[in-house]
Amino acid sequence: MQFGRFVRGTPRRLAFLLRTPLRQLAILLKFGPGPLVARLIDRADERLARRRRESFGRRHWLLSWQRESDGRWKARLSGPETVHTVERTATTRSRAIDRSARALTRLGTIRDRLDAGPTPDSPIGRAL
Repeated sequence: MQFGRFVRGTPRRLAFLLRTPLRQLAILLKFGPGPLVARLIDRADERLARRRRESFGRRHWLLSWQRESDGRWKARLSGPETVHTVERTATTRSRAIDRSARALTRLGTIRDRLDAGPTPDSPIGRAL
């Protein structure tokens, strides 16, 4: 089985060089772990984001993300009870998703407080 045949978007020479672990180690020692580690982290981040999209989908929330021109990730999250879509940016997909989920939760908490009306402890409640 030839490894180079199954690698898309990569020159065959590079695929040949990465065929054995010893050659992989030599390349890592020569060029450093930067690109390889960045690729592995990005794949793990994408898998985590897809799992979160599935879990939000079970609650009928819509989640999407896209990469911005500056390299940051933007996550959009909206739920069945919300009128607006919440957008937040971060350095990774999962961080952007966390920030947008936290903002949507806060928005729901604030809305619940406003719907409940003034409490006796609030400045508006004391004036009544």
